[in-house]
Amino acid sequence: MEKLIASSPIPLYYQLREIVRNKILAEEWPYGMEIPSELKLCEEFNLCRATIKQALDGLVNEGLIVRKKGKGSFVVYRKMAGNFLLEPQFSLRHTQDAYRDYTYQNYAELLFADFIEASAYLIKSFQLAPGEKVCKIMRKHIVGGQPVAISTNYIHPQWTGDILSEDIKDVSIYKYIENLSGKSFTDYKMNVQSVLLDDYEAGELGFPPGKAGLDVACLSFIDKEPVMFVRQLYRGDKCDIRLDFSAFDGLQKMEAIGAEIKVRP
Repeated sequence: MEKLIASSPIPLYYQLREIVRNKILAEEWPYGMEIPSELKLCEEFNLCRATIKQALDGLVNEGLIVRKKGKGSFVVYRKMAGNFLLEPQFSLRHTQDAYRDYTYQNYAELLFADFIEASAYLIKSFQLAPGEKVCKIMRKHIVGGQPVAISTNYIHPQWTGDILSEDIKDVSIYKYIENLSGKSFTDYKMNVQSVLLDDYEAGELGFPPGKAGLDVACLSFIDKEPVMFVRQLYRGDKCDIRLDFSAFDGLQKMEAIGAEIKVRP
């Protein structure tokens, strides 16, 4: 295991927390593993029990480990397989989690579905006339029994079909449009930024107001025609984003070749 640097201005508890945290995130210490006891960590790092506890408390608060009285501390961090960058979608699933003592579910809840008057941004993006309406579908996505994302889809009226008659909470909107039109999405313009959650967003995600969220906005095209604008808001503590780029012309240009968001219970 890595060593602490006693001469560093970084507190020892923080150094230890980062050492353990990195092992968990790298999955060197996988889901379900019992981590070394506080006593063993005291001996290995020559630290007092209070410092060890402070380090582990931070990992508990992050949702990376849980303590089970009389048994020890266990890793409960695990990434959910699948790419949720364009559209988080979870079919109903019950899973027993032996380390949290409950059965959890992955699913979506419908928050809103109807036609609304297009905003100035959508009028410009979709090339609509003022007053035209778009289809708005808003859903909350739950992973491991906890809300992790709110997705809002705005669909161009020409590409809506009869989607509002579907069981929308379980529908892949991208696939619905592709099946309806017989065409595939071809291009995406995406913007990712960190935001502070407002009261409504925080309430839906079960997070204190003012906490950080990850805002992923995407305008999607079929054959250069704008079809749908999607805004996804993730809890900042429940997602990881990975972007893959390829450089050409030296380092003058870079092209995205892969992008993925993984969420965790």
